[in-house]
Amino acid sequence: ILVEQARALSAQRDELAESEGRFRTAFESAPIGVALVDLDLRIIRANPALHHMLGHPPGELNGISLREVTHPDDMAEQEGLLDAVRSGECGSCTLEQRYLHRDGSVLWVSVSTALVRDPHGAPRYYVAQIMDVTDRRMAEEQLRRLANFDPLTNLANRRFFQRQLEAALADPVSA
Repeated sequence: ILVEQARALSAQRDELAESEGRFRTAFESAPIGVALVDLDLRIIRANPALHHMLGHPPGELNGISLREVTHPDDMAEQEGLLDAVRSGECGSCTLEQRYLHRDGSVLWVSVSTALVRDPHGAPRYYVAQIMDVTDRRMAEEQLRRLANFDPLTNLANRRFFQRQLEAALADPVSA
């Protein structure tokens, strides 16, 4: 019986090691940023894609607070999202917000966050997947601008002027 138990224990260890290896490979080679964040909002570990996205050398993000990479105007919304995840209000929540690159520039990211719990259900840490959406946001802004302003003169176009006029006529208080 002891031999069978030892074999079963050895098989469990092998399965656990294989599972750990799969996670490590997925974490390290993910094309988007991935971070493990403790409940005090300190980055436990960040993958190479996140280091590259934020302009930090490998390992430099580990141990710093999310507050250091999150745009100050977006911190309250981010903390609200993390509270919703922690309370179970949502299993995995997604938010678009601004992060700060190491050089001080701002980039837009889409952050999807989930909570890892221990076997008893107590919160342990967050897993965040971060995708740079700066180019998409800039393209959307350019489209909005082209829809409302003449690209040559930079003056409001007829459509924009008409909407502004209708809004002013509909609300005589602000006119």
